[in-house]
Amino acid sequence: MNEYDLYVPVYLGPRKRLPRSELNALKKRLTRQFGGVTHFPQKSKGVWKIGRATFYDEMVILRVLSNRASERFWTKLKSELQRTWHQQQILIVVRKVKVVR
Repeated sequence: MNEYDLYVPVYLGPRKRLPRSELNALKKRLTRQFGGVTHFPQKSKGVWKIGRATFYDEMVILRVLSNRASERFWTKLKSELQRTWHQQQILIVVRKVKVVR
């Protein structure tokens, strides 16, 4: 089984919050595709240094568990979100997990 963590930006630009409707639509899409999604609403903060510039970001995490191979879905979703939300990068982390029985 794979665990997918999608890091969703809280802000799409200076003082421009991600509309709640966008987040809800994404959660519905993931639920349709995989049968469910876990939303970690606590904001996480990230700091990245690229060259001489330092970038700060706030994000929430959406997690999906799936037995299906779905790299094509995630690659397409990532590209779409980067374009739609005007983001240089959207982070999606995949891990192999074992569920305790």
